[in-house]
Amino acid sequence: MRVTNNMLVRNMMINLNNNLGRMEKAQQQMSTGKKISRPSDDPIIASRALKFRTDVSEIEQFQKNTSDALSWTEVTESALSNLGDVIQRVRELTVKASNGVLSVDDTLKIKEEISQLKKSIVEIGNTAYAGRYVFAGFKTDEPPYKAEKITLPPALKSIAPIDLSGDETGSKFVLNVDGVETAITLTADYGTPADFIAALQPELDTAFGADKIKATVDTSGYLTFAAEAGTQEITIGPDTPPGINALNFMKIEEQSVVEAEMEKLSYKGKFSGIGGPVSGSVTDAMYEIFYNENMDKVYGQPELMMGKFEEFTAQAPDLYFDISLDGTVERISLTEGTHYDLDFMVTELNLQLDTAFGPDKVKASSENGRLKFTVLQGENIKVNNAGDFDVSSLGFSSGGKSSSGMLESSAFTSFTAAVPDLFFNITLDGGTPTTIKLQDGVTYKLPSQTPAAGENIINDVLIPQLNSTYPGVFTVTEGAGGTIQIQAAAGQEFTISDSKPDTLTTLGFTDGAQSTTNQKQEIVYEIGVGNNIKINVEGTDIFGQGTEGLFETFTKLEMALEGQTSYKTITDDSGTLVVTNYEFEIDDMLADLDKDMNRLLKVRADVGGRMNFIELTDNRLKDDNISFTGLMSKNEDADMAEVIIRLQMEESVYRASLSTGARVIQPTLVDFIK
Repeated sequence: MRVTNNMLVRNMMINLNNNLGRMEKAQQQMSTGKKISRPSDDPIIASRALKFRTDVSEIEQFQKNTSDALSWTEVTESALSNLGDVIQRVRELTVKASNGVLSVDDTLKIKEEISQLKKSIVEIGNTAYAGRYVFAGFKTDEPPYKAEKITLPPALKSIAPIDLSGDETGSKFVLNVDGVETAITLTADYGTPADFIAALQPELDTAFGADKIKATVDTSGYLTFAAEAGTQEITIGPDTPPGINALNFMKIEEQSVVEAEMEKLSYKGKFSGIGGPVSGSVTDAMYEIFYNENMDKVYGQPELMMGKFEEFTAQAPDLYFDISLDGTVERISLTEGTHYDLDFMVTELNLQLDTAFGPDKVKASSENGRLKFTVLQGENIKVNNAGDFDVSSLGFSSGGKSSSGMLESSAFTSFTAAVPDLFFNITLDGGTPTTIKLQDGVTYKLPSQTPAAGENIINDVLIPQLNSTYPGVFTVTEGAGGTIQIQAAAGQEFTISDSKPDTLTTLGFTDGAQSTTNQKQEIVYEIGVGNNIKINVEGTDIFGQGTEGLFETFTKLEMALEGQTSYKTITDDSGTLVVTNYEFEIDDMLADLDKDMNRLLKVRADVGGRMNFIELTDNRLKDDNISFTGLMSKNEDADMAEVIIRLQMEESVYRASLSTGARVIQPTLVDFIK
């Protein structure tokens, strides 16, 4: 084979470039410290690198979560420890105060210290970590606990149901409100409590100002005189002779009642409990009024509240919806043509809710411009639209369209309309539907069916309503075979369809919305693959709720140390408020404190167990991070000693190839011409 000079030069350049490429690769590994710089260098290493980097990144995120979770639980544990110290200190003070040898001054000093410790438990309840309140459930941006001073206006209640069996004409009594004394004279005989109140209230308004004193009679017949907020004292006395003492038939004893203060704990904007305890100086009437006014403001009650309420005028077919309380369904109706604002809607709903389910079962109220339903007795409420008239009752198909202006039904059978299925639509030429309304409880027939008294001819119902919207456009006749024929004017077509009411949207709710109740607000961190842990404790788990919470124990202690020997609680027994009086002494509070401490210790044990688990997980993640980081380095990182040796070798080879190439390409044919 003939070898030319060009062949030598070309082969030399190829080998020279190969040597240079190997040297460049070694140089790249030397400068980056990595085995490869692009996936094509080694796809296997590249794919492993992606997996290892994902694993390391995931572990690092789990470590961040674990660190945050551990810090949160440490702050929680510290707060619980401080709370335990407070309870223990209060217990020591209670034992000291109950020994019976302390002076009044010493007892009051203990009471003052307990009052300060009572404030401290509220501060502990508002413990925060990194700006997040640890006992607030999901609502971590606001302090959950607040001690609220509440002033109860004076109120008087009869000792027995009012007795209207006699003649009340000429009855008198004296009522003194904040120094303004007036003799009230009754001028007639009243047959019912409603008649009595209707006559008495104007007298009270004239004497003291509108709504300054409100007289009411409850369902059990008990009479109450309630003062508005800001009133300091009510005194009721006998009649002014001559006359009949009205206190006899009103069953009210002569007495004077002054306003009273009490302190309640609120949790996330709602009372943690309103049932007690309160001082024995608070009258039953005052406590019952407070309870009734605030029974829907207790934390943990099932409630349903959605969109903002906009005032509206009720129009057919959006006049009905259903409320289900624990499976019992009752219908709520609106009055067509009535304008409803939020306050009026709340009043009307409460009247219907009390009638449907009984007093104090479900309460409607407003909050931030929204309508709210609260379950006072029960577990769950649900709302649904009501009403879906099927035009097949008339012999038509929903969505049926006229042909040449005519639409004829199949054979018509008489029927009786019933709430809420009273409405259907007729739409002319694709315009706005016209709602046709039937009358509840009325039977409809054709003219040939000879309606009886109280029954209506269907033609006579349809024609006036159609003409009110489309004058002279429609005629309704009976067809052969007992059908209904609806005819539109020439050149016009129409559609008949079912009516689908959507009353709830008008009220700001969605169809089928259900209440929520006592849902655990658990903040959960993911600290491993499939490894989730709850990090928070809700305040109600620590402080308790209702009449037997820690705050209530402190309140009873304060009353006992002030020398009070009784307190009251109030409960709702199937719609009847029951006020219970309890006699107590200071040492009786030791059992309550022990109960509070046991509740706290149970929570601390749970938090401690979670802390131990988080610490173990954190240690494992540290080991995993080291292991996976090592695997990632072994897969990606170059062996620098090996790279240096290889770089030096490739550099020597490259220099040698340059030297050899220089000798090959230097001689030419010209060098041998003589």
